[in-house]
Amino acid sequence: MPAYWAFGDGGFRVHLGHNWESGGHYDSDLYINLFLMTTTITVKDGEAIVRDGRLLVRS
Repeated sequence: MPAYWAFGDGGFRVHLGHNWESGGHYDSDLYINLFLMTTTITVKDGEAIVRDGRLLVRS
């Protein structure tokens, strides 16, 4: 399994289940983490911000 938060250049984590980690009120015994390590993420105008798991923009 990748590092907990999908640390890396452009790792993307989808978490389904409880939300208490991010300040929510819900807890669950059933949850799933999906780590997408070679994904491409584009914004509305079609510009890629992550391509093949590599972060293209810096803050």
